[in-house]
Parts: sequence; C-alpha cells; structure tokens
Amino acid sequence: MKCPICGLNKYEESDYCENHQSAYLNLKERYDDWKKSMNISWREYLKKIIENENTGEWVREVAIQLLDEN
Repeated sequence: MKCPICGLNKYEESDYCENHQSAYLNLKERYDDWKKSMNISWREYLKKIIENENTGEWVREVAIQLLDEN
C-alpha cells in the first residue's frame, strides 16, 4: 500500500510513509497541549498548524490531508 500524501510505501501498519507517520504522531501528541492551553477543537488545531509559517512540510501535508478527509 502507498502513503496517500506522497505515494511512498506505507510504514509498517500505519496509514502513511515513515516521514508522514512521524509527522502524524507529532500532531497527535502536541494536540493535547494545545487543547489544554487554548481549548480548541482538532479541526481548529489543524487549521492553526497549517497557517503557522514555522510548521514543517510533512506536518503541514498531514494536517491538510486530515482536514480534507473529514
């Protein structure tokens, strides 16, 4: 199977390649901190991540993909 973002082979049992899986896990881990401090929804969090100029390319790509699928 292929990563839905870049087309590389999926990493182990994940939905993404190794790079995008790592980015996805970072997004999930950091959301709890954002939610506690800003009381925002998952979708709002993803939008802020996408808009942040300091967000890395892989994280931004995963955030866009997650927003598009919901």
